Amino acid sequence: MIKAVEITGVENIYKNKYDNDLKYLYSLNKVNIFIGENNSGKSRLLRYLITSDKVVNISGPFSDEETKSFKKSKSNFLVSINKYNNISEKKIILPQNVIELDDANFYCEASDYINSLKINSSNILNPNVKEQYKSIKLYLDEMHNYIVKEKNFHINETLKSLDIIYIPILRGIELFNNYYELTHEKELDTIQMTASQRNAIEEYKLNSKHVYLNKVSKAYNINTKIIFTAEDLFDDIKDKLLGEEKDRKFVKDFENFISKEFYNDEGFTIIPQLKKGYLNIKIGNGEERALHELGDGIKQLITIFYKMYDKKNNSTIFFIEEPELNLHPGYQRLFINILQNCKEFKDQQFFITTHSNHIIDCCLDYTNTSIYKFINSNKKNNSFKVVNTSSKDIEVLELLGVKNTSVFISNCTIWVEGISDKILISKYLEVYLKGKSTVQYKEDINYAFIEYGGNNITHWAFIDNKDISTINASGISNRCYIILDNDNDSPTKVKRKRNLKKAFKDKYYELKVREIENTISRKVLEKTLFPNGNIKYSKLYEGQAYATKEVYMGSFIDKHYELSRKYGSKSTGTIINKLEFSKKIAENIKNTDDLTIPIKNMCEKLYKFIEESNYRKEKWYNKIKI
Repeated sequence: MIKAVEITGVENIYKNKYDNDLKYLYSLNKVNIFIGENNSGKSRLLRYLITSDKVVNISGPFSDEETKSFKKSKSNFLVSINKYNNISEKKIILPQNVIELDDANFYCEASDYINSLKINSSNILNPNVKEQYKSIKLYLDEMHNYIVKEKNFHINETLKSLDIIYIPILRGIELFNNYYELTHEKELDTIQMTASQRNAIEEYKLNSKHVYLNKVSKAYNINTKIIFTAEDLFDDIKDKLLGEEKDRKFVKDFENFISKEFYNDEGFTIIPQLKKGYLNIKIGNGEERALHELGDGIKQLITIFYKMYDKKNNSTIFFIEEPELNLHPGYQRLFINILQNCKEFKDQQFFITTHSNHIIDCCLDYTNTSIYKFINSNKKNNSFKVVNTSSKDIEVLELLGVKNTSVFISNCTIWVEGISDKILISKYLEVYLKGKSTVQYKEDINYAFIEYGGNNITHWAFIDNKDISTINASGISNRCYIILDNDNDSPTKVKRKRNLKKAFKDKYYELKVREIENTISRKVLEKTLFPNGNIKYSKLYEGQAYATKEVYMGSFIDKHYELSRKYGSKSTGTIINKLEFSKKIAENIKNTDDLTIPIKNMCEKLYKFIEESNYRKEKWYNKIKI
């Protein structure tokens, strides 16, 4: 997994958050998202990365001695710069994230930070300040030598030499029935067609893969062999079906994968039309249809996932432009979930450009995702600022220029108090639904979550209310289910709960425990706290002793486990960083064995609610038509 890339060949075009030339793109993760307005430089940098000269990968393995040396040098840097902070002539504030970063990311961030100071020792008058500054610069030089020269973790190879695939925006499959021979450069005059058909063919030819072969690939020096579009599908699948047994098995396995993930195991079959030169698709017991006649969404997914599946269990880097094109918001979520959760793709890394808030929203549920904002900082000289963001801030959505509208197009809504409730209940429900033998329901299609923010529930009207200051919840969805914590018995909240229960009736569920964090199974909790399996207790307890109305989860963890960090707030006793905590918990929930009995009971109620809201007696409701 690449941790950082040294940027070359784009000097004076891209700037970092300090407004200096972008030298490194660091804090890379399994999934890396590029967002920004049109013409903000996203695609340009994506293509530059494909041909990048250097990869920074300081992931080890380090020996014990080397690990100590690295930590010592890092500590020396922090001590040195903190001394510099105390000198009145020039105060330097060390960014908190520098302290928290490791390996390649630490070096890149520290280097960027020092360069951002825009000072040098020659213009520092105070000898003490000069000495401190020299020591900081010296440290960085020493660290660079250690990493690059002694350990050779700064790999001097191009990304081109690695296994990479580039899936561009134009990845269409608009072949037109019996006119496939046109792609073999036959004369238009030899084929009988209408004027509109002729115009369609010409437009298709202009917007085909040749654009990338002849223009983009040359402009960015991209090897055409790594470019994959739907035009490659026919020949590739045909060759495999006519090839060896392992190739035929691959096609069958891919069909099963698509059937399972998108068609509830009803069946998915690819049939090459050898004479016509295109693919037919058969879904379940339905009739065969040409792939180019299906919805644009399924064509997108087949194109992208085919190549990913072709590289399954391989350490492949994918560069994908705007995967959300023609995709329903629910299937954008499904796309990201598959990237993150499918074992076949666990060794793959992704760089994705997008304009979709739904993709961003889904990515924020995972800890192994990095999001980079692209801002056109200077339109005169065509320069762009690239800023890494890891927080769910309003700037991200404002930059996209859209609002989260998935709740308007899902069939029902589940109302929860906050983000941690949403993350955990969503995960609970996901694994519970997978454990059902019936049809699988999908988030943002069959159901969606709304975070009402605790006391903000008072701003929503769920029953007839003449108060114009409230928001009519039925305007968002007329099928609502609400879940509440049990952390406050104040008269005001008791009255509010009574009114909500009256409004929701059997679509009302109140947790029996204090907060959603108290519902976590002991097995999952301890796996999260001690990922190495070496559990250390400061005070042993029996069962799930924290599953009560009275216990504050953060304080409970601090009291019963021997940990290097504190989880509980000093003032309230609740989990300090609920977002981070709930994400890590969710990653360790794999199946229904990880759910407690009360949570299974809650999920069963939610399942019945979703089933009723999606017209259980009809079969068409869950058919994917994208």
